[in-house]
Amino acid sequence: GYWGLLLASLVESDDGLTDLHVNGGYFGLTMASSVEPKTRLFWSYKFTRLGVQIGLSEAGDVLGQSVQGFRTALFEHTFSAGIETAYRKKSRWILQGDYGFRTRSVSARVSWYHRVFEFGFNFYPESVFIMQPQLNIHANF
Repeated sequence: GYWGLLLASLVESDDGLTDLHVNGGYFGLTMASSVEPKTRLFWSYKFTRLGVQIGLSEAGDVLGQSVQGFRTALFEHTFSAGIETAYRKKSRWILQGDYGFRTRSVSARVSWYHRVFEFGFNFYPESVFIMQPQLNIHANF
């Protein structure tokens, strides 16, 4: 899978690991409707699966148990809604809100899109407020 391949290559160089697999993917469906010529509303559903497996070169002790490695997975169903407005040819602002049903998490995104590049910020107002920068490159056919 494509998840965390750069991260996996960085972490795998550590001598304490014997195995590291990060995989996953997602699929979704997006619907949009025009409010006026330069403004669209959109709704989407996305299913995400992420899996991580880590093998340790030496067994560790966790709460009195010998641990050789870790394996975990995340499955999420996300609903998103937002608004997109064009202000120049091939340039637009996007405001989006998301809700993850399994994790009961809320997030938001504001981004600026121009031709192939999209730059924005993701906001995760959980127990600690997190703001994550985002850079996307789009291939439009």
